[in-house]
Amino acid sequence: MPLELVIADDRSTDRTAAIVAEFARTAPFPVHFTVNPERLGYTRNFLAAALSCRGCYIAFCDQDDIWAPEKLVRVAAALARSPRQLDLILHTCSLLRGEEVDPEIFPAYLQRPGTFAPLELDPLCIVPGHSIVARLDLVELASRFLDLLPEGVFVGRGHDDLTYFLGTVAGTTEVLDAPLVLWRQHSGNTCGVPRSAGDSRPEVQPHLQFLRSHAAKWSALALALGELANNGDATYSSGLARASGFFESRARFFTMRGHVSDPAVAYGSRIKALFGAHLSPRSVRGSGRREGLRNLLRDLATLLLGPQRLER
Repeated sequence: MPLELVIADDRSTDRTAAIVAEFARTAPFPVHFTVNPERLGYTRNFLAAALSCRGCYIAFCDQDDIWAPEKLVRVAAALARSPRQLDLILHTCSLLRGEEVDPEIFPAYLQRPGTFAPLELDPLCIVPGHSIVARLDLVELASRFLDLLPEGVFVGRGHDDLTYFLGTVAGTTEVLDAPLVLWRQHSGNTCGVPRSAGDSRPEVQPHLQFLRSHAAKWSALALALGELANNGDATYSSGLARASGFFESRARFFTMRGHVSDPAVAYGSRIKALFGAHLSPRSVRGSGRREGLRNLLRDLATLLLGPQRLER
């Protein structure tokens, strides 16, 4: 059973207040309901609601979520048996389409249970809020991180994106091996999981533009993380500083790859950039050997054949 339920109404025009009041009359736990004096948007509304909670851990919930009865029991057991402080507890969900449970488990990425140190999990994966239970301190950090991020740097910029990102780059994360939520999928989802057959491929960026945009994104993330490390909670400062260095390395990696693909750069400088990106012992080449080899071959082909030939 939760310590409390906190509901923040972001100036809705439906029957939210009446529904909450009816539920609160028989709920076996305290229900706190507030209406924002002005619209905050879903990210800041979630963060403000979370920061008003009394508990040490926050479990996010949307209107499309149906929690398994054992969700909080499983989370509490993970916290009790962990020998160290957990900042983030994650689990998967099952998709409910109409009256049928889809056999797909989402996100499949979280089907590897265990305890993970900072940067051992991919911090940029999409993990829905109902799959996240986070320390209140981490949510407070996410609120300040949002103010440091330039527009367009962080895809989504949702409360769940920010909390998951900071937890996986600077905290200790526990992944549970169970789908503990049913996520209803319907035509009115603000955010949902499309059927595989209906997925559309995103528009492909020109390669040089792709490299430059990633270099700028990683550099901005590194700067924001560094500022947060210098002015944030000491609990996370060392992890945030390491994460800042990691993303700065990623920025240099993509910057050098951009030099390789830029026909305006002198050929000798492009050769140096190729060595700097892929052969420097301090370079960050990607999330795995296969990706690193693919990037190396792509850049080598660009250098030998010319970027224009490969863009055709």
